[in-house]
Amino acid sequence: MKVKLNFKIVALSAIFICSSFIGNAQKLIVAADITPELLKNICEDAAIKVEEAKDNYLKIKDRFTFYIDIDKEKRFLFLNTSYPLVAGTTAAQALALMNKLNREIIMVKFYYIADKNTINYNYDFWTENGFSNRTFINVIKMFSSALSLALEKDTEKLIK
Repeated sequence: MKVKLNFKIVALSAIFICSSFIGNAQKLIVAADITPELLKNICEDAAIKVEEAKDNYLKIKDRFTFYIDIDKEKRFLFLNTSYPLVAGTTAAQALALMNKLNREIIMVKFYYIADKNTINYNYDFWTENGFSNRTFINVIKMFSSALSLALEKDTEKLIK
């Protein structure tokens, strides 16, 4: 009798545990399902502020303000932002900083735009084969961390 009762408890516990894993499994978002509204909802569920949502992009405010552009073919999401460099920054200084950042922060690409005296930060998040909500949020957090790290590595304080 006691063995049957223990078996039932173990069996019910196993069913409960398995169902909780299944219930919490993240849905794979396929490229065809990507819309600004869907991405906005994912962000808001994770307490990430969406300042603007248009047909092909979102404006995000996490630690920094940046944009998430949706590729026309929905193969990737393009996270990007631009910050000015201090007045008087030479092209040589800017390029040296870009080389340092691109060498030391490998997940994000940094570009110098000479005519605007700005630094551009870019990351392509491939969505072609699908992604989960958690992966998307992790990409946003990673991009914000890379921006913060870039400021730390700018020892000459060239980035405004």
